[in-house]
Amino acid sequence: MDRVGGMAYVDGQLIVNTYEYYDAPGDNTVSTCVIWAWLLPALVLVLRRRRAGG
Repeated sequence: MDRVGGMAYVDGQLIVNTYEYYDAPGDNTVSTCVIWAWLLPALVLVLRRRRAGG
């Protein structure tokens, strides 16, 4: 998965729908994940570190 198709914050959960830009084989089976609100600060920290190259 390399693109975010949409996000919604529902009842304390962040629901993220993703997709692969080019999926010629058509083999993607999972494209939605739920992230609980208490996990968001840690996720943001990880993503910032990845973007900074560390």
